Amino acid sequence: MNLFDYKTFFFAGIGGIGMSALARYFLLQGKQVIGYDHSLSSLTQALAKEGALITNEVKPELLKKCDVFIYTPALAPSDPYRVAASNLGIPSFKRAQVLGEISKSYQTIAVAGTHGKTTTSSLITWLLYASGVPCTAFIGGISQNLGSNFVYNPSSNLLVVEADEFDRSFLTLSPYIAIITTIDPDHLDIYENTTAFQNAFLQFANQILPQGYLFIGPTIEKKLFSSSQITIQEYGKDSFYAEVISAQATNQEIDFYTHPEQKWLSRVNYPQPGVHNLENLCAALSVIYTLEIPKAKLYQAIATYQGVKRRWEVVLQTPEWIVIDDYAHHPTEIEATLKTVRTCFKDYHLWVVFQPHLYSRTRDFAKEFAQALSMADKVFLLPVYAAREKKEHGANETVIFQHLPKNQAKLVNLNTVVEEIISEIQPLTVLITMGAGNVDSILPELLQKLEPRISIPKV
Repeated sequence: MNLFDYKTFFFAGIGGIGMSALARYFLLQGKQVIGYDHSLSSLTQALAKEGALITNEVKPELLKKCDVFIYTPALAPSDPYRVAASNLGIPSFKRAQVLGEISKSYQTIAVAGTHGKTTTSSLITWLLYASGVPCTAFIGGISQNLGSNFVYNPSSNLLVVEADEFDRSFLTLSPYIAIITTIDPDHLDIYENTTAFQNAFLQFANQILPQGYLFIGPTIEKKLFSSSQITIQEYGKDSFYAEVISAQATNQEIDFYTHPEQKWLSRVNYPQPGVHNLENLCAALSVIYTLEIPKAKLYQAIATYQGVKRRWEVVLQTPEWIVIDDYAHHPTEIEATLKTVRTCFKDYHLWVVFQPHLYSRTRDFAKEFAQALSMADKVFLLPVYAAREKKEHGANETVIFQHLPKNQAKLVNLNTVVEEIISEIQPLTVLITMGAGNVDSILPELLQKLEPRISIPKV
């Protein structure tokens, strides 16, 4: 497949975070882009302004104008666009196949793992960008620093990509440098079991180019990975680790070591709280060090890192109320986020509005979700966000609810949850909207109704 032989590209699911970045890439190559998504968004609006033809109507006849069809794996085989592409004989590729093909032209840095992929890939991209090192990047979220999920620099052969394990997508990549942050089981609707999930990461590691590098997170057993052709190192443990000098609610000051007693950075200010965010920084810096990026500009780059939209995004902070929006949708992620809140805001009540993501994940980890959520003082539990799935019996939000103390949890819906919150909330409360669906849609109304109750000037 030579993608650049094609002139007109059709993207089904063009509003997705990964698909929209690919569409922008081909627009910048001078290609024609047509795309469909059932819901229009700021991403699709931006694409339209850049020259893409976007529709939210099902119009398979548009495919007659196209040379190639690219689709998200969330699209079922029965989808009208997939059926039309097949009937017309148009070459069809999954998003991951296209990204894998693009990556062959670059020295690729791929960030994989159950948790932390987006933050770590955005960190690497920002540290390179702020250090004056050009790169192209496909990020799985909106970088607050760059205002985008996509960075393009035609003069660079360096590519940063988020390597997604869903649908085994990351197995289309053969990176020069790879990170595996964690391998906590997930997507068991795709993988037969935990062993199959773990084996996919082993296969991903085996695809790293000879003389390349693999960095693995501190919770992964190094003995799982072995190769005489690549360098394998742990970060956050005996090498590429940080020592915290001081920590506040919104900032950590650290020293960073490449190896024991080998300090590389001294007294760095990092404006992201929590152990998990520190591990993400260690992962990013392990790559930066390996690429031999001069450290002169890194202090300012790290200190000005603003994170990723919907990853610990503080949308309101006053002495009375703190509202945080977070993408956590796996029990381990929820636990890490809530531990960080408890550490940073010790005198506050902790309330969570949680929207489970996928019926299968809810079914597979119901007890684990409840255990993680039990760290909160109050949990507002929304209906499952189905995404690509059809409803499965016994796998809705009630299977989590039944494991939570009834005086702690309440079943709600998107239309009523704000009123429920406003009727009960008291000062000195941290409220987190949490999940990978559309739970953040309640924020405008929530902030509007909290505003009259703010009696102290914002900080």
